[in-house]
Amino acid sequence: MIRKLNRVMKIRENYGTRYLFSLIASFILRKFKLYDAVQLHKEKILHDAKTIFGNQVKYGIFSGMEMSSNVWWGRHDILSKKLGQYEPHILSKLRELSKTYDHFIDIGAADGYYAVGLLHSKLYKSATCFEISDKGRSVISENAALNNQSENIKIYGEANKGSLEKEIDAVKSCAILCDIEGAEFDLFSKEVFKVLRNCEIIIELHDEFIGGNKDRRKRLINDAQEFFEINVIERSNPIPNDFEELKGWNDDLRQLAFSEGRPCRMDWILLTPRKNQ
Repeated sequence: MIRKLNRVMKIRENYGTRYLFSLIASFILRKFKLYDAVQLHKEKILHDAKTIFGNQVKYGIFSGMEMSSNVWWGRHDILSKKLGQYEPHILSKLRELSKTYDHFIDIGAADGYYAVGLLHSKLYKSATCFEISDKGRSVISENAALNNQSENIKIYGEANKGSLEKEIDAVKSCAILCDIEGAEFDLFSKEVFKVLRNCEIIIELHDEFIGGNKDRRKRLINDAQEFFEINVIERSNPIPNDFEELKGWNDDLRQLAFSEGRPCRMDWILLTPRKNQ
């Protein structure tokens, strides 16, 4: 209790009484599931995105892709996805990898944005999605059907050594994207990396996000180094001022529209198979 009180007093000292009261009011609004100022703007953006673009991606490599209105994950990312600006650094790398691989595996596939989009754009011939949520798998299936890709996609639950081994036995090598909110440190081990040693893997690292054990990233990288060269993928910035459709929005709204709501700066690594393994 004393620690919390000291924290409150520190906030007041640093930012002033008005800021402190506004912070408390925002907390109360969230507690009663009402919108604070930022959430109000995000809801407006979500509504306007559907009004302007309907359920279709208009720009970027997934242009023309249909997106189900039955969103399960990342509903406030809809506008940046429809404008082709969602994680552009990952999109660029996956397009580059498509020159080498025909098959794509998405671990933590959410709504299937990447898997279905890559199939729709004909960058990959087939895809496998691993998604632990029943709702997520249902939406992936719906998005695949909307884009006539149901025959080219397989949808499973949780990824593990056995399920990944089965997939790799069938395709031999592929491009893999993993975004599982911190569970990457439980999934990947030296044994799993050995199974995937002929694949190129993009992993979003969430150690700063989930806190706790500081050695998780070091352990994952050490386990991977026997089989892979490891490089950091630099995050690209979206370009909110380049779209005529958003010309009438104020600066704050345009910038917020492309925020992915991350609690801290996230890092991505690319694992490329070593040639001498």
